[in-house]
Amino acid sequence: MSRLLQVVFTGRRNSGKVDLEAVEMLVRTSMHRAGAAALEHLLSMPSPEPEQVTCGCGHSAKRHGRRVKQIMTALGQVRFGRGYYLCPHCHQGHSPLDRERDVEASPVRQACAG
Repeated sequence: MSRLLQVVFTGRRNSGKVDLEAVEMLVRTSMHRAGAAALEHLLSMPSPEPEQVTCGCGHSAKRHGRRVKQIMTALGQVRFGRGYYLCPHCHQGHSPLDRERDVEASPVRQACAG
């Protein structure tokens, strides 16, 4: 917020006036970034990750590490890690948290979360 105010007052000092449209866009962009960071933090909070979960085919899918998911929200891009499971029977992979968080249809970025 202090950076935002610094930009506004620097502009006013240089031109003698405030460009309201520029200030509005700057505030909007800043709030979107803050909101996206808050969502990213919320979605990255630890949650239980059992060693096995039931796959859609009815067999057991085994925990296969963590994967990063990147989704587009109304506030911008958000990245978060979550447990990923692979079924040895049907060879399908999924993350149960995707369904719980209603982000199942969003594309998965194929990277390890560490």
